[in-house]
Amino acid sequence: RGMPHITYYHNTAGLMYAHGEAELTFLPLLLRNYPQLDRYAVIIGVADYLYDDSHPVTHCMFLADLPYPDNDASNLRSTLINYGGFEPSNILMLTDSQATKAGIQSAITSWLDSREDADDQVVVYFAGHGMRDNDVFPYDETDFLDEFLIPHDWACDLDSAIADDELDSWLDNLESQQVTVLFDSCHSGGMIETRPGGEQDCHCRCLPPVSGTRGRPVAGDGIAADVDQAGRLILTASAEDEESWECGSLQSGVFSYYLRRALRSGSADTSGNGWVSGEEAFVHLVPGVMAETCYLEWQNPQISDGTPGEEDLTQP
Repeated sequence: RGMPHITYYHNTAGLMYAHGEAELTFLPLLLRNYPQLDRYAVIIGVADYLYDDSHPVTHCMFLADLPYPDNDASNLRSTLINYGGFEPSNILMLTDSQATKAGIQSAITSWLDSREDADDQVVVYFAGHGMRDNDVFPYDETDFLDEFLIPHDWACDLDSAIADDELDSWLDNLESQQVTVLFDSCHSGGMIETRPGGEQDCHCRCLPPVSGTRGRPVAGDGIAADVDQAGRLILTASAEDEESWECGSLQSGVFSYYLRRALRSGSADTSGNGWVSGEEAFVHLVPGVMAETCYLEWQNPQISDGTPGEEDLTQP
């Protein structure tokens, strides 16, 4: 009817739409607005362990490979690119042999720190084994137990694991005040275990303490409490005294599966701003995780939010 309609890309505002009025004045209406900030991610998935219980010489008892953490890492990367507008070059993914303790430290304190600034958005994700054991320096645990992430080259001792305080010190190098940290690992210190059930086979992403020490966890004293700082949103797959599971029926860690589903679902956007934030994704994923693990052992994801607003991650 003689009224022009225009879609165009604005280099700072994103995809725009405009239409003509009677006087041919164009009024821009925002359709898809990626945040005007840089976005970076370090994504880690350890399925294959160097010194597992099948190693002929330096095997670690109870340390078994896991089927899905590397797939979980790859799938989350795709989710952030396809639904969140993350540039592929701004995502560093470490899987299996790349995910050594030194490699993970360098990814955060060198690769990531050299790129991000105070007004950038950062995502750090870890999928793999977790463990709880004696508190190591600095001694700051109410229950005298630290939580640990287990890298590819874990040698069955605490020095080669990543303690929660150690990870916190690496994250302290970052200037960003919009850091989302996602853990799909177990902090219970339970035994490696497989549940029967055909396609329903589920594996625990957890290890027994190498010291043999088993203490009673204190509520709120888990890994989230140690890495929680202003400017960080922390989501964990389970509570301090619980195991985290991955299941053949999902081909994924349970937490990671429902996290990705939330980030790809418009129904998770309860604020109606067109984005799914980390906080909204958490609310959306909790019922699925609990329902999926109710026949195993209850797995209750945890959240600790030190960011001033919501951390918008994807736009499904």
